Amino acid sequence: MVEEVIEYLEHFKLSPIVFGVIFLGIEIEESSASIFAAANDLPLLSIGNLIGNSIFAIAIAFAIPFLFLKPNQQAFPLFYPSIFIILVINLILAMIFPANLLLFSIIAIICFPVTIAYSIRLQKKYIYIESVEKDDEEDELTGINLTLRLLLGFLLIVLGGELLVISAKEIIEISNISESFFGLVIMAFVTNGEEFFLMFSALKKGQYQLGISAQIGKLIWNLSLVFGISGLLIGSIDQSTIFVSTSILLLINAVWLFYLIKEKKFSAEKSIFFIIILIIFLTMTFRIL
Repeated sequence: MVEEVIEYLEHFKLSPIVFGVIFLGIEIEESSASIFAAANDLPLLSIGNLIGNSIFAIAIAFAIPFLFLKPNQQAFPLFYPSIFIILVINLILAMIFPANLLLFSIIAIICFPVTIAYSIRLQKKYIYIESVEKDDEEDELTGINLTLRLLLGFLLIVLGGELLVISAKEIIEISNISESFFGLVIMAFVTNGEEFFLMFSALKKGQYQLGISAQIGKLIWNLSLVFGISGLLIGSIDQSTIFVSTSILLLINAVWLFYLIKEKKFSAEKSIFFIIILIIFLTMTFRIL
């Protein structure tokens, strides 16, 4: 996976940070699961998946790989972790004032084109260092093949997301498991398997910026466009103490993540914090089972 991405970056002369945030950060499986849940009258499942997925993603991607690896940490634009903090605060306000969910959904959606605009500016400043001379026709065919492979992968993931929601609805009805718990824990967990492997592979190959940007991009994608669309479909929900409290945990994670990125302080000792937050999160959510 990472080898193909590096090849793609070299071919199209793309910034690894921009590609990670905009392309690898687009998690079709998770987003389709939340949006389909919202469209299928499962609002708690939809919102729970967004919150739980983000907490799981941070623990899996920003904690576990750093227990085994000590990569060379490079400078990373603070705009991305900053916009993530803003989005988490927006989510918390939406959970505290659920009657205004539509307003906070619109704010979340607006943050996405703002992120795109910043990324375009970053790409324009990007200077591609290495150049490989290739025949024009071969370049074109290679680019088409790479693009088709990526599009096919996205299509299969979208179909998987819809099937996941259909199965989840049946499981909830049969087992009487809380819809909030299913979204916060079960669905969030099963849609996060690739996070560790992507980050671990990127760090192992010296692609620190690519790995960090992919995970930050996913978090921004989840809490901007996906939360926004899901919120518009849901309209309004009742206030939920578990959603408010778990969103606050997510904010604590976001602030700590900002610090580690800014100071380039990722380490096994400091990343353990994310696992502690995950344990607290699981303890809280199992009480609603």
